[in-house]
Amino acid sequence: MSDSSATGTGESVFARSKFAEGVLMVKLVGPSIGQREGPIIAQTIRDDLQKLPAPPRVTVLHFGDVTFLNSTGLGMCIELHNEFKQRKIRLILYRIAPEILSVLKMTKMDRLFTIIDDPKKLEKELAKKK
Repeated sequence: MSDSSATGTGESVFARSKFAEGVLMVKLVGPSIGQREGPIIAQTIRDDLQKLPAPPRVTVLHFGDVTFLNSTGLGMCIELHNEFKQRKIRLILYRIAPEILSVLKMTKMDRLFTIIDDPKKLEKELAKKK
């Protein structure tokens, strides 16, 4: 991934974005995404999309540092999923903590998202064209 300052993407207290080769990688800063963090992250991503020279074909939300996601955080993911679907941007949730994945499965929300934990599987998925 290229340096964010060179690509027009950015950083907030809760997310760091990089854009390269049609992929917007958003590293979420944990440990929790809730009522305060969710709207800020969503707006940061929307702002980043506006700065890009072209829409990404894929956006990856990297949850590696996140251990808690409340209903507002889940709502943020659903909201981004719906927005990206309209814009024909694939959304991948990456490195979801087992506790969060358990809740997604229990609520059947895991069916809505592409969820990947393995770096090699992510690389393979990103190599796919639309």
